[in-house]
Amino acid sequence: MSVTEDLDTRPFAAGFFQGKIAKGAASIEQYVEVVVPGFDSTLKFQRCRWMPRVSEGFGDPVYPTRDDICLVAQDDRRDWWVIAWWPS
Repeated sequence: MSVTEDLDTRPFAAGFFQGKIAKGAASIEQYVEVVVPGFDSTLKFQRCRWMPRVSEGFGDPVYPTRDDICLVAQDDRRDWWVIAWWPS
């Protein structure tokens, strides 16, 4: 079986979008929820993965919190990732 046979061939909207954290994370293991106002301000994308940041000078993890503006990306498997957020 080839790689292309393994891939889902349906079209998808992969790209980068400005979003807003609708539900933040309290630990590294938790997903966040994101709203992309450019699509629909009432539609929440759940189970968004994200990468923790480290607070400057302290080394403690910083988590995305509600109302943080974020940059989200959709990958080829249609999963959403928060790749940057501000201000937390």
